Amino acid sequence: MTQEHETESQTTIRDETELAPASIYLRSRTTQRATTAVLLQEMRTVGTLVVPAFADEIQIDFFEGGDTTQRYAKFASDDLVFAASTSKSAHERDPVHSIKLPLTSGRGFLGSLLVTRLATSKPFSEHERSKVKVLANLVSTRMAASIAPPPELDHELLTDQSLRGQESCNARLHRLCGVLAHELRNPLSVFRTTVDLIENESQSCEQLKGMLNLQIERMTHLVDDLLDLSRFTNGKVRLEKAPTQLQAIINTALQSMQFTLAAKQQQVLTNMTSDGHSTWIDADRFRLTQVMINLLSNASKFSDDGDSIHLDVLTNGDNVEIHVSDQGIGIAPDELPNIFEFFSQSQSINSLDHSGDGLGIGLGLVKGLIEMHEGSVTAHSDGEDKGSTFIVRLPVCEPIAITPTAQQSPFHSICRRVMIVDDRRDNAYLLQALANRLGAEETRCASDGPLALEALSDFVPDLILLDLGLPGMSGLELAREIRKLSHCCTTFIVALTGYDDLEMRQAADAAGIDLYRRKPVSLDMLRDVFWRVSKDRRNNRWRKLPACD
Repeated sequence: MTQEHETESQTTIRDETELAPASIYLRSRTTQRATTAVLLQEMRTVGTLVVPAFADEIQIDFFEGGDTTQRYAKFASDDLVFAASTSKSAHERDPVHSIKLPLTSGRGFLGSLLVTRLATSKPFSEHERSKVKVLANLVSTRMAASIAPPPELDHELLTDQSLRGQESCNARLHRLCGVLAHELRNPLSVFRTTVDLIENESQSCEQLKGMLNLQIERMTHLVDDLLDLSRFTNGKVRLEKAPTQLQAIINTALQSMQFTLAAKQQQVLTNMTSDGHSTWIDADRFRLTQVMINLLSNASKFSDDGDSIHLDVLTNGDNVEIHVSDQGIGIAPDELPNIFEFFSQSQSINSLDHSGDGLGIGLGLVKGLIEMHEGSVTAHSDGEDKGSTFIVRLPVCEPIAITPTAQQSPFHSICRRVMIVDDRRDNAYLLQALANRLGAEETRCASDGPLALEALSDFVPDLILLDLGLPGMSGLELAREIRKLSHCCTTFIVALTGYDDLEMRQAADAAGIDLYRRKPVSLDMLRDVFWRVSKDRRNNRWRKLPACD
């Protein structure tokens, strides 16, 4: 191994949370039948999630009986010669940089799991070793599922064609989740902006606005859950953590739930310890807000109209506990162990008011996201019709100094010229109306890339609102062409899209897009965009802003 590579590995900082995606991925598979071909693909996926984020090498061996041992996954860093050598004996391995565990089930020994780091990397901590044990248990569960087929299939031999069909079906399911979520965001965008446009126009619109807002809340939660289900099952969820006030997360979640709670005449009673208001956690604010929304939504859904929901926050040394309690239908004792499984729905739901409400995704996402934050979540209930309590435990962190944000200053836009590029006329019309309401003096619309470039020949916008899913020339391609125009070098470009993943955001940044926003577009979201453009114009300077929600 070269000295150059040794130096690189010495500077590598391992994060034990990087093992979480592999564990979450396996949990999403536990209720599915594991054929040999499917198990092989799953173990390979686990390998790519573990290496190099958590370790430099992983080996997963499956004992198939007799003298046959099948290596289901082996991923190693290119320079990991010492671990890649099959002649390396076990006693020669560095014990502080390797973990080897047996894979077992009720049927006995199934195989082994080995994870290894370079000698120049950080040794495995005890906490990391316990996380690897959890991973080994999950791998064992998946292997055991491949040994015993369902009773109705015991007498059948699955053909290669049927295995390929099952894998193809899984792939179609993942694609369906992504496409469905994207398509649902188009009507959501119309709903959102329509509500903003009719706001305060007439008292007779109050009931209509309430209904629209309620449906927007429900559909937005559904879409977000569908998107994240697809990400979790493919091991693509990543966190963007920063020190965050817990109170801010709770307030945002309550704000998001206001119409749902109002529709059922419910209220959330909050209670925090004296120091709870200043509790800080190292968290992805968007993801933990999603956790709180799912827990509050679950409590509201399974409680009667007029019931109260209790949200209590307790600090205890290095940890904080969040209790969400309701007086609803409760959970049967035999259902509690599986309540956090994907697609698990309580059989206690026996009324038309609750039947078919939800996809059984929310609590699975809650558990996965909390564990990615190195926390835990548990559910408690005394039985049917006795309510339930969900307890989230998270580690706290040191607070940071709070400085006043520029958003606290009065809003006065000097963003005058706006171009809207969207192939859907209804979206373009509503965005144009919102831009005019926020002070735009001249707006132009284009339905595709070539028409937008033609319009830019004699129009220099301060802001371009760009849909990425354009026909023909994509929004990313159009952004790259716009950045080649000298008179548009200071134009602020905002991507508006139903797609949201890390790869898309990185591609947008590389194309010269300054801000990435998910549909639906609200008046507050667009006001924030106008404020950002106006601030840079006042300061007579230009800077690229980070992509953010």
